[in-house]
Amino acid sequence: MSTFRKMAKTKPIRMVTRPSNPFMRFCYDLSENQKFEVVITIIILLNMVQMSMEHDGANAEFENAMFIANIVFTIIYTFEAILKIIGTRRFYFYKSWNIFDFVIVVFAWLGILIDQIMENSVIDPSILRSFRVFRVARILRIIQMAKGIRRLLYTLICSLPALINIGTLLLLIIYIYAVVGVAMFGYIRRHGTLNDQINFEQTSNAILLMTRLATSAGWNDVLDAVMVREPDCDENLYETTGASTGDCGFEWFAIAYFSSFVLIAFLIMINMYIAVILDNFSEAQQADEIGIDEDDINLFYEKWKMFDPKATQFLNVSNLRDLVGQLTEPLGIPDVTEDDILHLDIPLYPSDRAHCIDVLQALISRTLGPNNNTDEFEMIKELMAESFRAAFPTLAAEVVETTTKQRLREIRAAIVLQKAFRRFKNYKRNEAIEVQGQNMRGNYTDNVNI
Repeated sequence: MSTFRKMAKTKPIRMVTRPSNPFMRFCYDLSENQKFEVVITIIILLNMVQMSMEHDGANAEFENAMFIANIVFTIIYTFEAILKIIGTRRFYFYKSWNIFDFVIVVFAWLGILIDQIMENSVIDPSILRSFRVFRVARILRIIQMAKGIRRLLYTLICSLPALINIGTLLLLIIYIYAVVGVAMFGYIRRHGTLNDQINFEQTSNAILLMTRLATSAGWNDVLDAVMVREPDCDENLYETTGASTGDCGFEWFAIAYFSSFVLIAFLIMINMYIAVILDNFSEAQQADEIGIDEDDINLFYEKWKMFDPKATQFLNVSNLRDLVGQLTEPLGIPDVTEDDILHLDIPLYPSDRAHCIDVLQALISRTLGPNNNTDEFEMIKELMAESFRAAFPTLAAEVVETTTKQRLREIRAAIVLQKAFRRFKNYKRNEAIEVQGQNMRGNYTDNVNI
């Protein structure tokens, strides 16, 4: 199931063509070079070290050195952005990482300008300069071998929707208990852990306190404080007509209140977070055991864009053999033949075109082997088909004409018909030759008799 989710989230990307202009071609080759990316990453690390050296009370010489270093690093980042824009043209802004880098460069120069021109600016320049620290995230782009980290990140991303739902329910529970706490413990005398911040006198303070208690941190100390009894309090402090109230606690209610909250908020709700994350992590591990991960899907689209440079998402069936031949296992097929492609049962659209998601799904089904013939797997494919059509609008407008397996049947039927037709022609030709031979023998016999 997780593999199909990855399929729906990944789409073909338009291939960036190499410029014909010599200077632009030089910029393109340099920006696409892996060594250039490594150099930029080292510079980012050095920039992180430089930023960590800043401290309060530094002398003027140190501050001047940090300012010069900041300008040097910003110039390098600007040079990188200009180099990539010249080399890749408008395609530079097609990648989210490039947009992120460009925004960081803009904020870096903006921080320098504000620092120099508007010393008394409302906006603190240090806030703008701090945006550069996010560039350290680019290091993740070159960590190709850290599959464990990518698995954890994928698990977190997949868990976010469920975690948001659980968090919303937890906030609702915290709010309900906070309101009840204000009503029941709002007038209790400050005793023990109760102080200006930790109390039930206001709803805001109660919400903050219950949020802390959701982690079960010190809930027993707060329980002891709200169970205050005489002589540490006065039960008749606030006298009213017909009844008297004081600033003492409600012992039995407090026990039920805090015990139920810890049971619901911590032992149930918080552990539900762990259960959701572990469930998604288990799915990620199962995907790795199958042998198909996000790297394989990304490699498929890297090869796909070589045959579909304009990212139309469609490819002629005649090119599928070359495409599959360039893939590595598990999606690739060693020594692939035309029959191997036709056996994949890929839907074909008008003009013998195949869609990328159909090709990828067929290759994944082939990799899974006999395990994909179950009713559960077919049900999952039906459920994901709607997601695929929503993720690929161009696919929804197309109508399937046939499939590669049906085409294989047609080819085999045509071969059988051709063989039968040849046998029929040979039979007729032999029959005609035999008849002609009999006629010739008959004529020869008549001539001899004469």
